[in-house]
Amino acid sequence: VAFTSDQIPVSAEGTNVDYTIATPTEQNVETVSVNRSANFTVDLKNVPSDVPAGNVIEFDLNVTNVGGETGTKTVALRLAGEKKAAVPFTIAPGASNDSESLKAQPGVSTELNDAGQNQIFRATSPDDADSSKIDVNKPPTYEITDTNFSPANPIKGQQNLEANVTVRNTGDLDDTINITMSAGGETTRNTLFGPAKTSNTSTLSLNTANIPAGERSVLIKVDELNQENGQLVVFRTEDRVTRTTTIREPADVSVGIDSVTNPVVVGNTLTVETTLRNDGDVASTETVNASFAGTEKNKTDTVPADGSTEFTFTFTPGSAGDNQQVTVEAGQASATRTIDVIQKPGSA
Repeated sequence: VAFTSDQIPVSAEGTNVDYTIATPTEQNVETVSVNRSANFTVDLKNVPSDVPAGNVIEFDLNVTNVGGETGTKTVALRLAGEKKAAVPFTIAPGASNDSESLKAQPGVSTELNDAGQNQIFRATSPDDADSSKIDVNKPPTYEITDTNFSPANPIKGQQNLEANVTVRNTGDLDDTINITMSAGGETTRNTLFGPAKTSNTSTLSLNTANIPAGERSVLIKVDELNQENGQLVVFRTEDRVTRTTTIREPADVSVGIDSVTNPVVVGNTLTVETTLRNDGDVASTETVNASFAGTEKNKTDTVPADGSTEFTFTFTPGSAGDNQQVTVEAGQASATRTIDVIQKPGSA
């Protein structure tokens, strides 16, 4: 005579069951112990309230076999419905994995796309389940929302290129970042604290002395960095914008004598025609000094960018002589002409 355990009512599992074998004239009663099959309960403990996306969720997972037989079963770990791990356990009746010999503290790695608030973290065995809520924080994520140059078109070597840069951190975590500005082979960098869900403004200043003049692209970006502290890894996203500015050449002034009265008679008017030339990108106010025979005269005027201004000076020679010099100067530039001053006709 044979029968299987599934013919025994579940309520009888874990108890002694009497079975009887009988004939019309004789019977025999025996007792058998029916053990309940392995049954795993799960209990999640010490699940953190939040974790940065990309980091490991560390927690305690207690699995207990409340059945009457040793069994092996797999516990699935899911975050927001996505299966992250499957952990097999072999546990004796009445034992659990947090006993001294079966300690288990598995970790679950999160990804950047797991970010979200009140995510369901669940442990499931074939017999039981337990869950907890956790915030998977979006990493610092940056948007450069505004850039203003001052001045808009700086003078090379005389004015720095300054940019007021507004950066917004749309992530769930505070962070400290570097903002860099680069143009023409030159780079400057500022460090900026970026609180979560907040905009901050930083002013970057770039020396233009070594930047070639002309239209230049200016790259402004948030550095792409990782910050590690133990097991904590904060992933930063990079943002960058490109703007255009024109680095202007400073005023580049030269002076020349276009014409001069030569020869000139003593007592007559010596006329000196000069031109002040500016080959730079910005206008300049300049003073031209003219001198002859110990007499000096000056005039001041504005010379336009990539333009010129004419000046006329007059002198009255008092004595005759050959190879007398007329000189004009403007800043570091100068020009000289040699003239002859002659006596009036009929003079002794």
